[in-house]
Amino acid sequence: MKIVHCGEPGYVRFIKTWKWLLMIICSLIAIVVFAYGYAVSKGNRLNLFSLFAALIMLPAVKSVVGIVVTLPYHSVKKKTAEEVLQKTAAGQCRIFTDFLMSSTEQMMYADFVAVAGRNVILFCASRPKDAAKISAYLTAEFKTRKLNFNIRQMDDLEKFTHYCAGAADPGDPHETAAVCSYLKSLIYK
Repeated sequence: MKIVHCGEPGYVRFIKTWKWLLMIICSLIAIVVFAYGYAVSKGNRLNLFSLFAALIMLPAVKSVVGIVVTLPYHSVKKKTAEEVLQKTAAGQCRIFTDFLMSSTEQMMYADFVAVAGRNVILFCASRPKDAAKISAYLTAEFKTRKLNFNIRQMDDLEKFTHYCAGAADPGDPHETAAVCSYLKSLIYK
């Protein structure tokens, strides 16, 4: 299984696969530890191994929650992501794909998020209602953090790629790096 990092194409698919794998492995280890403790203590399930098995199940339960939370979301098609990244390679911008964002209230998803100059551009074709929510959330957070960036929403992929490809002003590198780092921290892990 190839490791896909936050903001790269296929990230949502990778997270789902990873959570399933973690749940299965932890569950199997817990069953083996419990069975060993049960056999060693001659049929008594109240032993130290039972406690270890219960503790091993905690990451498995957390993985189940992660699976349930990410179930409604799907990765951008690989072909589409490659086309967008190829078309925008000439521009001075940083593009995140599969932007599955977790806030304190809810999960939100954008197909692509780009940081170009003093703009953060959202493209949400698969979940258009999330674009307004992400925009409102980021606007409030940028004001709190005193970052002077504009949030733009685009509903056409061609306009999005054209805008990102034409982005010539990289902006202040320190502020752009801070915004990229902040956006990356919002991605569900």
